[in-house]
Amino acid sequence: MIPNKPNDVIWTDDQWKAIYLKGKNIIVSAGAGSGKTAVLTERILQKLISGVLINQMIILTFTKAAASEMRERIRKKIKKSIGKYPQLKEQLYLVDQADITTFDSYSLSLVKKYHYILGLPKNIGIIDNVQLDIMTKKILDDIKLDASERIAEVARRIKDISIEFNCIVLSSMHLRKLNAT
Repeated sequence: MIPNKPNDVIWTDDQWKAIYLKGKNIIVSAGAGSGKTAVLTERILQKLISGVLINQMIILTFTKAAASEMRERIRKKIKKSIGKYPQLKEQLYLVDQADITTFDSYSLSLVKKYHYILGLPKNIGIIDNVQLDIMTKKILDDIKLDASERIAEVARRIKDISIEFNCIVLSSMHLRKLNAT
């Protein structure tokens, strides 16, 4: 059950629900600067206070910077709350082991862990933008080369056909001349 929201708290009604909703996983989606990280950090603190271990949670964000910020905010929130909740001291040591990461990185860790079930190589990874640009340029160059080779082949065939056609036309004209005489 969600506790009643006191009048003096900074949270909106929706934020309060996101912090205190129990028994369900949540997704907090809102615009930049709306307080998502603050809400999630407070939700995590409340879970820790209730006895959930931080290394039993999966905390996912979209960017490495957001994941790093989340980890630091959680660490600060735990440090600030240890006086009131001494049981949080152990959680402080577990913050660096917790799954606070990006969707991509967490998904990759699952794929690597279960690669054999998925029929994928163990050394699979996430391609970065530099590698992606290099591969894209190579593929485009190969396509252009293939296209150039194909165009050259078509041109060669047209030339061959043209030569054959001209030979046939000349032969036909030569035969007409012979027949005319």
